[in-house]
Amino acid sequence: MEPLDAAKHDVWRLFVAIELPDDVKQRALQVRRTLEADGWRVRWVHVAALHLSLRFYGYLRVDTVDGLIATLRRALVGEEAFSLATSGLGVFPNPRNPRVIWLGVHAESGVLERIAGKIEQESRALGIAPETRAFAPHVTLGRVRPEDVASLGGIERHFAAIGQLDPLPFLVDHVSLFRSDLRREGPIYTVVERFELGTVE
Repeated sequence: MEPLDAAKHDVWRLFVAIELPDDVKQRALQVRRTLEADGWRVRWVHVAALHLSLRFYGYLRVDTVDGLIATLRRALVGEEAFSLATSGLGVFPNPRNPRVIWLGVHAESGVLERIAGKIEQESRALGIAPETRAFAPHVTLGRVRPEDVASLGGIERHFAAIGQLDPLPFLVDHVSLFRSDLRREGPIYTVVERFELGTVE
């Protein structure tokens, strides 16, 4: 099941993610304001839209969504609620060529990698093309245009300072399938289905 051209088909742009509580979003806003105050020019993700992606699908036909929901239910069977914590700041692909600014997250016992791996396995069984990038849990805060890279001064200093903030723990008790509608003012995310952890049948 390959992603499709939205202009030619009745499709939705979909991804699976963990929703973030308000205190984590406020931590992200705190980090953003610190960087803005130092002159960083970044296309920031709207605070309300922050999330932790587990699997991005791209465009899939609307008539396959029910099958995807069933697939995700299978992937999450037996998974219990778990705790995460914020864990510092980073960039992709590297500090010399920053393109994505992210807030790190940490979980004990590799639970995020296990869940992402199960989602990937079940998605492939449904016929969805394999993910080509290794899973790296993070919350995207913003993206940097090539012409704005020079504004990102003192990256190591900021990483060190923000890394000194106390980890902010939060509970993950569900995973969500989102539809993403791209708009000029920024994407609009709508929950298609929520999968409660510990109660999925």
